[in-house]
Amino acid sequence: MGMKEHKCKGAGCPICANEKQKETEYREWSAKKREKLEEGGVKGSFAGPDKTFPISSPEDVAAAWSSAGRGKQDPRVTMRNIIRIAKENNWESGLPDSVKQRLAAGESGLPG
Repeated sequence: MGMKEHKCKGAGCPICANEKQKETEYREWSAKKREKLEEGGVKGSFAGPDKTFPISSPEDVAAAWSSAGRGKQDPRVTMRNIIRIAKENNWESGLPDSVKQRLAAGESGLPG
């Protein structure tokens, strides 16, 4: 929450509310933010079709991985794309430990 430690005053604290709003805005992918990613204005790529599974950070890698089964395409295709994007951008830290172990062993990283 910044340099100074914040002492929350409980429910309705404007500082906490502002921090939560910033966190939500950071995690959510608006149409404008997706467009920037598609146009190259933001580093990264989409792991799924139709601008789905946007990735522009290790946190996005983790979020995309945890949601891969909810997409329109085969989850293994999405997972393969997530791994590729993570490797291309040095965002492997966002991958689950099990995937990192499989990659270190020379495997594809995909679950068995």
